[in-house]
Amino acid sequence: MLALSTACFYPAYTEQALKDICELGIKNVEFFFNAKDECSKKYIDNINDILRFYGASVLSTHTYTGAFEHYYLFSDYDRRRHEIKDDFHRMMEATRNLGASVLSFHGQRLSSSSGPEIPPTEIEAYADGIYPILELCEQYGVDLCQENVSWCKSYSPAFISLAKKALNHPHFKFTLDIKQADRVNIDPKDYIDAAKDILANVHLSDCDPVFSCLLPGRGNFDFTGLFSYLRDSGYKGNYVIEVYRSSFNERGELIKSYEDFWAAYGDLL
Repeated sequence: MLALSTACFYPAYTEQALKDICELGIKNVEFFFNAKDECSKKYIDNINDILRFYGASVLSTHTYTGAFEHYYLFSDYDRRRHEIKDDFHRMMEATRNLGASVLSFHGQRLSSSSGPEIPPTEIEAYADGIYPILELCEQYGVDLCQENVSWCKSYSPAFISLAKKALNHPHFKFTLDIKQADRVNIDPKDYIDAAKDILANVHLSDCDPVFSCLLPGRGNFDFTGLFSYLRDSGYKGNYVIEVYRSSFNERGELIKSYEDFWAAYGDLL
């Protein structure tokens, strides 16, 4: 199933981004929360009205806390950890009320001491920060997806593999992002091997030797190879086109890319 992320239209308000996607005739959406108020019951009720009007569905969501998750989830200051748990409570409730069950997040930033070797204490600290959020996952029936991000510890397939083993939780999952993999020059297949059965969401974009985030079809990324590898790995989760607003000039380019991509690769998804 192929979806389009509201993040493609940022910084347009998220509800307007949703309308823009639906008016393009696209029925599957990833909903990127951009503010705390976008998780309120009143706001989500309005979003669900829009979804019903267009016959669209939300497949997955993304946290609004990405910029500060590191300083809250993994803090020694308990008040901060308590506050961000409230944020995740809010986002998971909204995710469930949107009919989705996948919530992606960024997690720990890289530090000046980060290196290729990952000490056990580093994974233990990560697990300590994530466990309280996974308790909320059980309450709401939402999977928490660690996304590979170039400026986070999750850029490393080895880190993903170790985190998976340390947490060993049915609601701990992984989101693969193509552009973030390109930015650290790591083959997306390495993340697939590391995540294996916890891969639940894939962010799609194209790239070339100069640009890491292009509309699908405008670069030279080997999508056929990726989809074949995912299929052979048993992947059955979401596929989401997620590019930046700077990646296209007008909406017509976006829908053409989406339709051409589906025509070319739909049988592999």
